[in-house]
Amino acid sequence: MMQEAVNRMTIAAFKDQFMVTKAYPNGDAWDAIAKKPLVIHTPYGTFTPRFKREESRQKFSKSISFHQSGALKSIVPQEQTSVMTPIGMYPAELVTFHKNGMVYRVFPLNGQIDGFWTEADEAKLAEAYDFDLQIGTFTAKIISIQFYDNGALKGVLLWPGEVIEIMTPQGLMPCRIGFNLYPDGSLKSFEPAKPVSIQSVIGVISAFDYEALGIHADSNAVVFSQEGELISVLTPLTTIVASQGGQIRRIAPRTTVNPVDGESLMVVAIKIEFDTETVKINGERFSRNETMLKTHTMTVLGASSKSAEKVIFNIT
Repeated sequence: MMQEAVNRMTIAAFKDQFMVTKAYPNGDAWDAIAKKPLVIHTPYGTFTPRFKREESRQKFSKSISFHQSGALKSIVPQEQTSVMTPIGMYPAELVTFHKNGMVYRVFPLNGQIDGFWTEADEAKLAEAYDFDLQIGTFTAKIISIQFYDNGALKGVLLWPGEVIEIMTPQGLMPCRIGFNLYPDGSLKSFEPAKPVSIQSVIGVISAFDYEALGIHADSNAVVFSQEGELISVLTPLTTIVASQGGQIRRIAPRTTVNPVDGESLMVVAIKIEFDTETVKINGERFSRNETMLKTHTMTVLGASSKSAEKVIFNIT
């Protein structure tokens, strides 16, 4: 077992090998920096935790960390090191592990992005990898790949600017940033690369998120159930009109001042969630037996917009 190879690293036992930067209340090491070369053997590869900074792009931070159980949590190798994952061999500058010892995330690159080393510099080092999955076959540069604790692929975080085409329960669609899978390999969620038409019980919804962050692929604009049913969607272009008891309400995406520059406007998408009895819009529930809902989508063309055809669905 991996935890046996690095069993219960305490400050006292490993003070010659590591400088412990963070410890658990019982004294066991949480994060540490290697003082000198140390080889750690795992089922996924042999690693030398970083003990010195050789390049300006290398982050000077913890080189190894542990779960409270003593099991290995992460390793930053001195050099990019090959890792055997459940879907093949990948080079890694950062590897994280589940509590049971299985690989969690693999990052081929892990450079320090700052004024001296830019994202464009890092991109020159990024390589494209081939994927043959249930949702499609594609080649793309990636930030990381993620696995469940049983070894099944959980998701892929794409490199900024990368766009792939994947098979969704509603057909082929362009994907940016990344996607998540269920353990059986079926699609759980994805981030559309452009506004895409998603069929729902209340009509067609234009799914997209202008403010999607490329930090991880765990929160995406379109989410499906394992059976392929739509669970939730983010839309900056579709207005929902709810009619109940003679009262009509319009729930639409709103604009707000961009907090980054304090001047430009940004569109805040609305979130629509579905279950067997209700539709939840921005957290407010509407009964599917008591409310008639309709969608009204704005199709944006350059700086102008025009109303698309209204589609009315009575979902009682």
